[in-house]
Amino acid sequence: MLKKGRRHCRAFTLVELVIGMGLLLLLAVIFFTLIKGGTRESALSSDHFTGAMLSQKVTEDLIEELGINPYGIQTLGLDETAPLTPTQVIDGSVPFFKTTEDSKPPWGKIDDLTEGTINNKVLPLYNQVRTFQLSGSGKRMQTISAAPENQHLIDSAIRFDWTAKAGKGYADSRCHFFSSSGPKPVEVTLLYDQAQLEKEIAYSFFNSPGDSLTNLVSTTGANYQTVLSLGIIHHTTLGFINSNGLDKYLQEVKNAKNKVTSFSFSDKAEEYQAKQNLARAYFDLGNACFMLTYLIATEVARLEGKCETTDLGYMLTAFPENFTSGLKNYIKIYNTYQDSLESSCQAYLSLLQPGISGAKGLKQQLSVILRLMEIHQIIAVNPDIPGGLSRYNTYLEALKTSMQGRNQYLHRYALQEKTFAVSNTLLVEKHPFLQRIQEVTSGSVPIIREILKKYP
Repeated sequence: MLKKGRRHCRAFTLVELVIGMGLLLLLAVIFFTLIKGGTRESALSSDHFTGAMLSQKVTEDLIEELGINPYGIQTLGLDETAPLTPTQVIDGSVPFFKTTEDSKPPWGKIDDLTEGTINNKVLPLYNQVRTFQLSGSGKRMQTISAAPENQHLIDSAIRFDWTAKAGKGYADSRCHFFSSSGPKPVEVTLLYDQAQLEKEIAYSFFNSPGDSLTNLVSTTGANYQTVLSLGIIHHTTLGFINSNGLDKYLQEVKNAKNKVTSFSFSDKAEEYQAKQNLARAYFDLGNACFMLTYLIATEVARLEGKCETTDLGYMLTAFPENFTSGLKNYIKIYNTYQDSLESSCQAYLSLLQPGISGAKGLKQQLSVILRLMEIHQIIAVNPDIPGGLSRYNTYLEALKTSMQGRNQYLHRYALQEKTFAVSNTLLVEKHPFLQRIQEVTSGSVPIIREILKKYP
């Protein structure tokens, strides 16, 4: 009889089961840790990306703001003397995020009371950035009164901080921005041949072309510097009035004016271009006349209180027409400057009238608006133009109203300028290029007028 073999079946022991379950648990812990870490890294990356995008938005706004407004850092609340402390970007708490969305009619104009901000109705953006805070500061690297090549750069630093489920984070950046501190100054120097000038003065003032000026001054009892300054003014103004350069400016104005008044335009763009050419022609003529008056302002200043008999001598006192013709030419050139500036202002204003203002696009409109701001600033500090400061305030008020909700940069610029346009003194302090204007309008012109009263 055969015996059946006994089958031996071996199972897992308790120890082996415990070890196996432990290994599986360890693998599970590692797996879920990796998943959690990946999720957290993803959340951190998302937050940093949002921070980078917000920084880019602020940087672009700064470029636009500072390209228009030389005091944009102060306007935006980033001045280093009163820097922006961490402030939430939601609910319009900072100016950079007050006009983010045009959500209802009229399209193209944002009502800052009911739209434009990142609020709880703007989803999912609101949830994404509600913990983000902006801080920053900026300063002009050189003061506006510094050398021209050093005063146009602004150093700015901005930083975003946030707190999220993934933890705290920040994104910061530092940039240098170009921001013009005003119209580009033009350095002018009066050059002349001293010997030749003295000969011309001897002939024009004393009708003695063969004598030396020094001898004539001594003989007639005049002051050499007074006579020399009068001679410089006389021959410089006469030369300018008879110059081809002035003829060219006058002809350009004449041609542009004839085209505007007598030409039949085929479209608005052509009409806009013709009127813009007229505005530029008037402005260029006025600028040329002003530069001449400024060029000899130093010589005019030397005449203050120096045109008595003891300064002029007996001959010039007896025949004042010999030297007053130059002073009259100065006033004539100055009046041309004023008239051209006013005409340029009116021509530029015509480019902003409905029906023509949009013919050349927003970039052209911006250049016209800024040129008008410059012209109104010049008019505001000119004592010969009554109500100049009031006119500037009227222009700023109209600009502020029209740009509200449409162009945040120009709107803020108008608001900023209104704080400066409370007095001529403050306006000149904030815009140093106006000092040259005042040197002529409040310095040279009154001196010459006083002399002409005495020697009409």
